[in-house]
Amino acid sequence: MITEACDRGQLGPKRNCGFSYEGTLHQCTPGETVALHCSIKSGAAPQVLRVCEGSTVLGAGVACVDSDALASALPTSAGVPVTFVCPAERDNTEPGGQYALYSGAIWTADENAAVTCTVD
Repeated sequence: MITEACDRGQLGPKRNCGFSYEGTLHQCTPGETVALHCSIKSGAAPQVLRVCEGSTVLGAGVACVDSDALASALPTSAGVPVTFVCPAERDNTEPGGQYALYSGAIWTADENAAVTCTVD
C-alpha cells in the first residue's frame, strides 16, 4: 500500500502512499537501539523517511503504515539522527533483527530523492 501512487490527494509525511523501498534488508541486534544518521543531497525536495520491520520469510521489508513504523524522520542535507529499537523475534520463522527503509517526497508533486543512512 505505501509504495502505491497517491491518487486521492494524500500528502505530507504521515501519508501511507507514494513511498519507494530502498530494496535492502539491514541487520541489527533484536531489542538493541539502532542509531542512524540520514541525509538527502543538497537541493533535493524535502523527503520523509520511514523505517519498517524486515521479514526473513518475505526476504524484504514489510511496507508499514505511519502508525506501525519503527521510526520516521525528515532528513536534511546536513543529516538527522534516527533511532529505534531493533525488531524482536516474532516466531521461529521471523527471528527479528532486520529493518528496511522507505522514503518519498513530503509533497507528492515533488520528485522522490535518495535518502542515505549510515549507522552511527
